[in-house]
Amino acid sequence: MTGRSQRGFSLIELAVVVAILGGLTGAVVVGARGMRRSELKRSAARLAGAMRFAFDRALTTGRTYRLVLDMSSHKYWAETTDDRFLLPLDKQRAAEEEEEERKRREGEDPERLAEGSSPLAALGIPGDLAVRVPAPRFEPYRASQLGTVSLGRARLRGVWTGGAEERQTEGRALLYYFPQGFCERSIVHVGSEERVEFSLLQHPLTGRVKVEASEVEAPPRDGEIDDTGERIDE
Repeated sequence: MTGRSQRGFSLIELAVVVAILGGLTGAVVVGARGMRRSELKRSAARLAGAMRFAFDRALTTGRTYRLVLDMSSHKYWAETTDDRFLLPLDKQRAAEEEEEERKRREGEDPERLAEGSSPLAALGIPGDLAVRVPAPRFEPYRASQLGTVSLGRARLRGVWTGGAEERQTEGRALLYYFPQGFCERSIVHVGSEERVEFSLLQHPLTGRVKVEASEVEAPPRDGEIDDTGERIDE
């Protein structure tokens, strides 16, 4: 054997090897983070497209649509109805209407009528024009353009709509789209398990969805936001 083989590696040589391995590990970690964020961005963009698609379908078909965002399975899908529908006043009313719909599906007959508010509540108009109308029957929208979609490794972190007092972070959030050409003003948060990465802001009159690479907070209950998500000060 040569003298070098008998001595083994010097401290300098070991340090160089460790530095190279460390650099390679860092590059792999950075690359993985970049791939994950790219995947989250694609999922957010696809959801934004579904929100715009539901707005356009409601306008062109004359039917009411809604997107169901399931924050437990991190999936979403579209439903539609020909029935007259008024936006619920609050989350409690929405929960009651969902319970009525469940009873109908199971063959029960909830004789109670659902109380709603004018669809203009989605535009920030006070909902004091309460009326009583039958609860609508929504059915799944089955088309190749929009079935049940999984967000993959992305997560639904929260949903805020114009008629809600606070952001919803669990259960199923509902985004409604009306044939008159407007929808609920909404903010949908998409991200990883750790944090919000993207905010999807939908304008109620145009249906335009803007994707922000940050967490956009819901405005105060008495506030208004413009198409960029900024608060409008009167």
